[in-house]
Amino acid sequence: MGRKRSSPGDDEAWGRQAANARERARMRVLARAFSRLKTTLPWVPPDTKLSKLDTLRLASTYIAHLRATLYHQPQPPQPIQLNWPFGFQKVGMDQDQDDSREDEYHHQSEHHHYQEQQIITSSSN
Repeated sequence: MGRKRSSPGDDEAWGRQAANARERARMRVLARAFSRLKTTLPWVPPDTKLSKLDTLRLASTYIAHLRATLYHQPQPPQPIQLNWPFGFQKVGMDQDQDDSREDEYHHQSEHHHYQEQQIITSSSN
């Protein structure tokens, strides 16, 4: 008496079930990660429902604010005001000042990215 042979349909069904289980587990991990990310955003009340895209946009805005704060460290910290849904402005600054600093930040950010690419390129050769 040998092992019972399974039909190709049974193998496909089992493979599909396994793939579905892996995908569900992956989605649970992703949902937990987005939930943790949302809790780190200082401007978002805990009971606020955000889409994944909104969460990423707010996180990106917050990171840009932190980065700009680091680049402009010699100045005393200024409070910021969130412009819902995806922007911020330092309180007490006019828009032209804020725009010029943002342009400076983007220039520095692009330069930093270029330097990172140069390091990666030279280390891979």
